Amino acid sequence: MTPKKLKYIQILFEGLIPLLGYFLWDWSLYFILLFYLMDLIVDEVFANLKSKHIIKAQSLPVKKGILNGVEGFTLLIVIILGIHLTMPSIQSNIVFIDEIILFWTYEELGIQQGLLLVPLVVFGAYQKYKLEFLQIEKYKTINFSQFWKQRHFAFILVIISSVSVFVLEQFIHLHELIYVLAIVLSIAAFQLWVKKG
Repeated sequence: MTPKKLKYIQILFEGLIPLLGYFLWDWSLYFILLFYLMDLIVDEVFANLKSKHIIKAQSLPVKKGILNGVEGFTLLIVIILGIHLTMPSIQSNIVFIDEIILFWTYEELGIQQGLLLVPLVVFGAYQKYKLEFLQIEKYKTINFSQFWKQRHFAFILVIISSVSVFVLEQFIHLHELIYVLAIVLSIAAFQLWVKKG
């Protein structure tokens, strides 16, 4: 199987998890957002590891990596805040602490979801980091500025989406399934665009 086909399978698999969660495991929209947030946080950690490799291999100023890393984590915090400010307009009675505990302790096949998902997300991110970055020595050729611009652009799109949903919900209330499908499809479309770029 070619690396290109493997990447398409990976995108499909990543989209299937939240859909299976919604349709089979009673995940709510907020559960799915927590899953993606967990993935974003882990991915941001690995992005900073990649950044260190690029800086070392290409003899770039360390300051560049620090500034981009701080910007990335700042945007990530804005995303987390945006989601938590928007969710009450979709689900007015949501209690975040209760939902987070429920997400973490939900049991499937006798195993708490948190104990299963976190290692899976970290392992998946590590495998991607190892196979698509370290083994092919991508850090030697990748454009450092483009690497961070692409990430920050994706984060800004998420922030704009949160603001748009918040505004939309003031006028019309959509079923959460519409948001779930929109999230999964837009993330898959963005990943396909990145892989082709």
